[in-house]
Amino acid sequence: MLDSAFGLEGAAGVAQADREQRGLFTTLGRVRLTGRLAGGAFLCAGLFGLGACGTGALTARPSTPSATASAKATEPPAISAPTGAVQATAAPTAAESDGRLEITSYRSPLLQQELPLLVYLPPGFDQAEQPLPVLYLLHGRGYDEWQWVDLGATRLATQAIRGGLWPPFALVLPYQPEPLFSSSDGGPRSYEAEFLEGLMPAVERGFHLTDRGSRRAIAGISRGAVWALEIAFRHPQQFSGVAALSPALNVNFPRPRYDPIWIAQQGGPLPPGIFMAVGDREQTIRASAEQLSQALEQEGVEHVFTVKPGTHAQELWTALLEPALEFLVQPWSSP
Repeated sequence: MLDSAFGLEGAAGVAQADREQRGLFTTLGRVRLTGRLAGGAFLCAGLFGLGACGTGALTARPSTPSATASAKATEPPAISAPTGAVQATAAPTAAESDGRLEITSYRSPLLQQELPLLVYLPPGFDQAEQPLPVLYLLHGRGYDEWQWVDLGATRLATQAIRGGLWPPFALVLPYQPEPLFSSSDGGPRSYEAEFLEGLMPAVERGFHLTDRGSRRAIAGISRGAVWALEIAFRHPQQFSGVAALSPALNVNFPRPRYDPIWIAQQGGPLPPGIFMAVGDREQTIRASAEQLSQALEQEGVEHVFTVKPGTHAQELWTALLEPALEFLVQPWSSP
């Protein structure tokens, strides 16, 4: 298990100039994350002249609320992209060794408005020669784009990447707007369309992320897990894996062609990696997830289905975080 302590530095209002000029994003701020490796020394903002280190687990939230700030934010000062490659033997600087969380937004083509967005860039992102693999994390109903940060996803990624346990990759944590999130089931003018036609191309162009399905994955929690399954099952060539934590299939009433269970029963192609997990006290959610697992088994589709102690709450999803991310990112260790 990876250590959970980390430090952070917040600096509002900085952005890459090229992304601003193209109009893809409105950058509201940046959080630089540092962490303690499983067997290494603790590094934090204090090492870079910002005071003493703290050892407790912190929540990486800026002072500016991401869901409302885009309408109020003034244009941030641009900073130039780094120039020149760093020698492999050079000592890492703060910007090279820390993960970074971009607090930004993108223009929704369906809703014609700015939607909040977090993008985690891993240690060494400035020196990456190839587009980074990317994992999209969808929140649950009643939560927002910060849910996975609160669970520890960015902290875990920084620790595992710096420790050499996982390959470098980016995390994309979008806000999923209503009514698309809860009141659409798939296809045109649904969150599926918003994800594929709006979010994915905008963020992958804007942050130098891969457009290869073999190095792209998606995960979700509750209602977000239903969307992750629906999107990945309907577009298997675009994703190397999908993870669904407590998928709320029990309250999902889509037309058949947008139902993950129905899709699995058709025996068509699916993503190579499928991970599902529920709590032992999520009775109806567990029953519907078991139904999907049985459909996959009948079609001979390899997948992981696990039941952990817990109910439909953050404590359960925190326990499921590391195995879910491990399952999705490990295939990217090979070129």
